[in-house]
Amino acid sequence: MRRFLTLIAGGLCLLGLPATNGLADPTARLSVTGPARVGGWTTLRITTSVPAREVAAVTLRIDGHVVGSDTTPPYAVLVDGASLRPGRHPATLELVRRNGDRLRSAPRIVTVVSAQRRELVASPGHGFERARRALERGHVTVRLAPGRYPVSTLRLGDGARLVGSGPGTVLAAPAAPYWGVVIVDGDDTLLSGLKIDGGGPGGGHGHAVVVQSGVRRFVARRVAIERVRSVGVYAWGSLSDISVQDARITSAGAADAGVIAALPTGNDISVIRTRVAGFRNHGINLVQVPHDNRVSGLRALALDNVVTDIDAPEDTQGWT
Repeated sequence: MRRFLTLIAGGLCLLGLPATNGLADPTARLSVTGPARVGGWTTLRITTSVPAREVAAVTLRIDGHVVGSDTTPPYAVLVDGASLRPGRHPATLELVRRNGDRLRSAPRIVTVVSAQRRELVASPGHGFERARRALERGHVTVRLAPGRYPVSTLRLGDGARLVGSGPGTVLAAPAAPYWGVVIVDGDDTLLSGLKIDGGGPGGGHGHAVVVQSGVRRFVARRVAIERVRSVGVYAWGSLSDISVQDARITSAGAADAGVIAALPTGNDISVIRTRVAGFRNHGINLVQVPHDNRVSGLRALALDNVVTDIDAPEDTQGWT
């Protein structure tokens, strides 16, 4: 059966909920509290009077464009100041309640200033091997220039940020068997602004991104994953605060799923504003019952995603 949309979640599930512009609760407060100046990588803090138990997600926009979302208090979004021109920019917030209501903040001006970039910059012909080793050690930001980067396995240690230059930055899967193109081993990690090409003749599990057990706080933003051989983002074990945002994950129909979170223990797993297409079993699968974990799914979140072309011939119910 070919399905237009498929989603499994052990708890909270939000898909394309209507906006209410805060009319349901005109007294609710939502604001960016600091800092007012953005230079280089800056974390903007967010406060709200809405109780955390009622909050599904908070999203930050600058100049009307989504920067990122957070689903766990204290709410904050990491901003790449190098991606913004210096000067004054309006920042706004949207909060989605668990009941589907949406609150929007008034704009607040943030000032982007030039700052020394403490990053490793690499290109396909210069510095990539050094950057790969640094990412594995952790506590580094690597910015990749456009180009194609064949990798066997690229690992992110604690505090590692890997940032591309858009869809022209491509991590290419190896010809040999592999577990994952990118393996997230550490806490407080970021993958952003690049493409992962999962095609190739190699065997193995063939996942694009693997989030290892024990990881806390990983975000994948604006990542395009194509020609996936198994799962686009596979998260397993004891995890918390793992989020896939504004991504595009596609397969030609033979791969298993766009996103799977298999958690014996853990919580706060989210997929937000992501397009998933062309898988044979699941689009987004956050179910915890097979792992005898009914608690973690209470904070699983799928919000504003578009999932199409999921073909599971054994499914007669239209969903799995």
